[in-house]
Amino acid sequence: MFLERQWSGPLVPDCSLCRRDTDSGRRAAEGTAEAERLELEAAQTRAEAARVAAAAARREEETDRREGDRAAARRRTATDDQEAERLELAAAKTRAERLRIEAESEASEDYLRLSPREQGRNRALWQGVDLSMNDTVAVALVTGGSTLLASATSGWLAMRAVGRQAALQLRTAREDRVESRAAGQREIRRELYRRFLQQATDAAKCVFALRPSTQLAREEFEPAARQAREAIGELSAVEALIMLEGPQEMTDAAEKVINALRYEHSAARALHLDKGSKQWQSYEEAFAQRIQSLRDLATSARAALGADISTS
Repeated sequence: MFLERQWSGPLVPDCSLCRRDTDSGRRAAEGTAEAERLELEAAQTRAEAARVAAAAARREEETDRREGDRAAARRRTATDDQEAERLELAAAKTRAERLRIEAESEASEDYLRLSPREQGRNRALWQGVDLSMNDTVAVALVTGGSTLLASATSGWLAMRAVGRQAALQLRTAREDRVESRAAGQREIRRELYRRFLQQATDAAKCVFALRPSTQLAREEFEPAARQAREAIGELSAVEALIMLEGPQEMTDAAEKVINALRYEHSAARALHLDKGSKQWQSYEEAFAQRIQSLRDLATSARAALGADISTS
């Protein structure tokens, strides 16, 4: 009777082990899914980095090509300047030679207007022969010598005046070419500075969109941060052109702007992950540094465009 009372109840299976196995399987599946998601994000990040690197390489190739075209244009300009100077010098020599020939022609005409006898006496005098002459012949010789001397003096003065005029024209043409070259270089710098300022402003807007007050979720923050990073990368390509055109003050100002944007981007990401007091202080410093760097950039651009541009 005691045994029947002890085992008379129904047999109930213990399900605690089943629940533990089910929870472990679910956690393992969730861990596998999370690992696959992280691997997918890492692959997407690597693909994005490869795309950005390829875009940067294309921009560098385009920059090299433009610089090669600019150097070829400068070489052609220098060759044209040398050819123009050579032609101007040749023209000045031609004008001087023409004046000399005209002076000799006038002297020859004065000599031919003399009678054959007077011409013979003149040749004899030039050869050191002592011939008797009357007063008329002496007057004719004096008159012819005076005329010849006046013609030679006039020719020399005219040739000197032509030489001065040619030198003045050559100097004026050279100064005009220098001014034109300086104006062209100033225009190139103005357009390059305007482009950098515009892209710097756009990049600053993208970085400012990461500020804590926007309260972006993680799925919203990452695309915005990637867009800001790409904008900063495109700005670096324009910085390379500024390094080529100069001056050094403008190159330093552009570098400070890019460093300030990167600093603010990193500070915004750190503050998004941890809103501690240290992160807040870093973000405020980065924000102020970015504002000041843009102001310094504008000041340096105005100074570079207002100063004299060397064309050497």
